[in-house]
Amino acid sequence: MYQLYWNPDTGAFAPHAVLEEVGAAYELKRVDTTKGEHRTPEFLALNPRGQIPALTLPDGTVISESAAMILHLADAHPATGLLPPPGDSARAQAYRWLFFLVANIYEADLRYYYADRYTEDAAGRDGVRAAGARQMRDSFAIVERALDP
Repeated sequence: MYQLYWNPDTGAFAPHAVLEEVGAAYELKRVDTTKGEHRTPEFLALNPRGQIPALTLPDGTVISESAAMILHLADAHPATGLLPPPGDSARAQAYRWLFFLVANIYEADLRYYYADRYTEDAAGRDGVRAAGARQMRDSFAIVERALDP
């Protein structure tokens, strides 16, 4: 059985949705960041960066990074057809857009909502937030152009 360590409004949303989609047996383990549970020795043993989510695989292996979880779950449950077959160009496009979302949109979202993580200077937070908003706009424009050629 999988165990997904999650909290609302985190990167756990996507792997949670994929667990549901593939019909895998899983258990949710909430990690309440408002109580500092992501900084406990127990959670840091799972994910040394203290970030949510973390996923324990049925064999006991723990992985972090939402995109890695999504790819692993799709590969571990190929009958669901969440990813095209290996070697197919459609699979390459799925990889492209998954990593584009992680590297551009999700990262920009983090800078916008958590600007204090990206600067030691309180006066710099507004600039970090503005840069995050600009990157989100630019990235969504790329997605829109791809969807409406």
